Amino acid sequence: MNMQNNGKSCVDIPLELVADYPIKWDFKKVLRDFIQNFYDALDPDKFGTEFGYDYDRDEYFYTLVMRVKGQPFSHELLSYIGSSTKSNDGNTIGKYGEGFKMACLSAYKMGIRISMHSEDWEIVPATYTETIDGREIEMFGYMLNHVEADGITSLTMKHIPPKYYSELEQGLLDFFYPENPLFGELIGKGDNYTIYSRSSMAIPCYQFAPKLKGILYINNLARGRLPFPLIVNFKTKCYSDLRSRPTLDELDTYREVYECMEEWTPEQSATVLRMLQNSWGDVASMEYSDNTNYYYVCQLVRNVSRDNELIKTFAEDMKNYCYYEKKTGDTIRNTYINEAQRWWKSNPNGKKIINPIFRLLGAENMVETYLQSNSGSFRKPTKQEQDKYNILSACITSIIPFLSDKDVPPVEIDSEGKNVYSPLQFASRVYKKKSYGKRYKIDKLILREQDFDETAFSSTLLKLSEYILQIYGSNRSAKYNAVFTNLGAYLLRRSDIVDMAQRAWEERSKYA
Repeated sequence: MNMQNNGKSCVDIPLELVADYPIKWDFKKVLRDFIQNFYDALDPDKFGTEFGYDYDRDEYFYTLVMRVKGQPFSHELLSYIGSSTKSNDGNTIGKYGEGFKMACLSAYKMGIRISMHSEDWEIVPATYTETIDGREIEMFGYMLNHVEADGITSLTMKHIPPKYYSELEQGLLDFFYPENPLFGELIGKGDNYTIYSRSSMAIPCYQFAPKLKGILYINNLARGRLPFPLIVNFKTKCYSDLRSRPTLDELDTYREVYECMEEWTPEQSATVLRMLQNSWGDVASMEYSDNTNYYYVCQLVRNVSRDNELIKTFAEDMKNYCYYEKKTGDTIRNTYINEAQRWWKSNPNGKKIINPIFRLLGAENMVETYLQSNSGSFRKPTKQEQDKYNILSACITSIIPFLSDKDVPPVEIDSEGKNVYSPLQFASRVYKKKSYGKRYKIDKLILREQDFDETAFSSTLLKLSEYILQIYGSNRSAKYNAVFTNLGAYLLRRSDIVDMAQRAWEERSKYA
């Protein structure tokens, strides 16, 4: 069939579009755009049941027919670049009024024949000539035929070469709808997202990228591949103005999924977190890659930790896991981490090492276990020792303005006095945003019996002050040193409180 209109000067619907306009979409993009027009005309929940998509092959070529009952379409909107019924509809994929025209022109250049029918009309792409500045220019438009109305809107593509078979077979997978064969069970929905598990069907790129097991849909259109078996549809304004809607690279895909995950409920996050159990031990990388799910796992754990009941449901799992703390600039704590790692290798207990973020769900801290297992024999303080400790702690929190009773840990007594114990040996990291410079929560302090002698008030006061101030870090910490440097000034400024505390200490020493 010769698409040219037999030398006529015009066609029924001229587009004023030069036939050799420099656009050349590939077949996949042409097919996607044609399907998209039907997709946008239907609700995504109806697309899988109301849209017809059939293709067959004769001796040489394929013919594809797309159809839907109802949903009449106006051919007048096809007459102008930029005219569209969808330009202000945030729920549709297309909106520029140029996709159908460009898809028809690209298909025409491939030799594929297009016809579209709705109500009582049918259009067929065709070319015509116009004389412009003394030259005959081949232009692009449509021939319009009047046919019997049958309540069907359809688009037919003929003369499709066999090399496009895979695109024909996979054409509907690019769109988000419940009947998509890639979709498994529904995990959950939100205002801006929907989550499905993946079905057992292999995604099209599996043989080339077997690590990519899921798909990210942006505004109902497949845009990226995921390293875990999930289907995620995210409604976002990002990338919505890119007409080409290209496949996102790894970093952009990560950013979109991470932003989407921030909106998931604790229950949805718990379901996905259990699906990613093999990734609980993944480590961070300097740059995101599909070799780690570390960042996704972190966000999911944070989401789950907002629900106390869900934390309890993970308690049984956490019995089988433990974690190392991350090393910081604190050399003392780093030493304990190194010692704990060596000790753990020589004393394995069958537990698996996982991401430290699981501390939020109750996972065991290996450093704390090591320190508790290798600590001396401590005892609870006597009543007199506890009273003296209370006198000292009340004095310290009174003279140092930014300390409170909550910063004072309980005390235990080392009767043997053979070892020196750093307060950070019994400390845990503070991860709250509003920590006011505090890096550690000290769980207990170890003092000796001689620290409670009647004449030990001054030395024990300084020792206890030094210990408590290590909530800001070790003695190598800038924050700790800044506070400790001002300790003398605080003591002098409130010498009345110090004198009162010393009298109470001496008075308490008289009674056993």
